[in-house]
Amino acid sequence: MRIFVLITVCLLIAGCASSPVSPKQAAQVPDSRVYAFAQPSAKRTATVQITSDGASAIYLGIVTFDISVDGQRVTAIKGKETTRIWLTPGYHIAAVEGNEGQFYAKPEGVTCLRVSTNYNKGVVIAPTATCPFDDTAQLQ
Repeated sequence: MRIFVLITVCLLIAGCASSPVSPKQAAQVPDSRVYAFAQPSAKRTATVQITSDGASAIYLGIVTFDISVDGQRVTAIKGKETTRIWLTPGYHIAAVEGNEGQFYAKPEGVTCLRVSTNYNKGVVIAPTATCPFDDTAQLQ
């Protein structure tokens, strides 16, 4: 019986973690769910790619999460989706489901943020070093 309980607990914990998805494999967030910073401007020259992980016990590809940057709602994203926004280069605060974190939007290249689930914190957004592109031409 103890073995059964231990296996069940391990499976439940594993089910709450999410699987990374490459922005190249993710579906684009529809324009109707991108609310701000959808185009570059003279000041907003830093490209930020936001990608949501694959389905987990929380995601299932059905739930939509609002993403905010510096207190402004920028997009609503589901599992296995991606979008890009343009910000002023420098430090910013990204938030999802009450969890927030700081990131640096680099002036050149692409800064990638990953939306994932964590059994301790719920849904989180954080910079990721596994950004597959170095320039915006590959994002098209």
